[in-house]
Amino acid sequence: MELFGQYVSPSKMTFELSRTQNGHHINDAQLSLSFDDEERLLRGRAYMRPTLWNDIKAKVHPQNYASSRLSSELSRLQRSLAYDMRLKSYNLKQAIGEPLSTVVDYYRSEVTRKWRQGVYSLDRMYRANEFYMHDIHRALKRHYDDFRYILLHLHVSNLYVLCVSIYLYSVYKCIVSL
Repeated sequence: MELFGQYVSPSKMTFELSRTQNGHHINDAQLSLSFDDEERLLRGRAYMRPTLWNDIKAKVHPQNYASSRLSSELSRLQRSLAYDMRLKSYNLKQAIGEPLSTVVDYYRSEVTRKWRQGVYSLDRMYRANEFYMHDIHRALKRHYDDFRYILLHLHVSNLYVLCVSIYLYSVYKCIVSL
């Protein structure tokens, strides 16, 4: 059984687990990851022979290997993979993080600009009394102040009757004032 790992470029890596049987090279498992910088796309592909775990369990017994040599090789492989993963994560952060922050900053500034433009337009429309916005605001404020004054001087038992009558009177006043 052979394990082959290849760091093809800063944005591509491949691992392959294979064996030779009767002179034929057979791939048992394969994993490849690549990052396309132009499209900002992470691509991955994985393959594993369904019976691979059963074969590994059958062959890995304490009597089948020299434990000290295997443990040192596994330790070396683990250190190598950890270093490679740190390198890949650093490159991935650089490749994705910087362009993404640029896009976020652009959209944040566009939303802020649109918000300011909307606030300015509404303020201008209010001051110019377009669509009678200023008149409607004054009428609603006057009705609210009248309603609040009456509520402060009213007993709770007559509240429902008063609310209905104030509402009807407010609607009448609005219609008459327009």
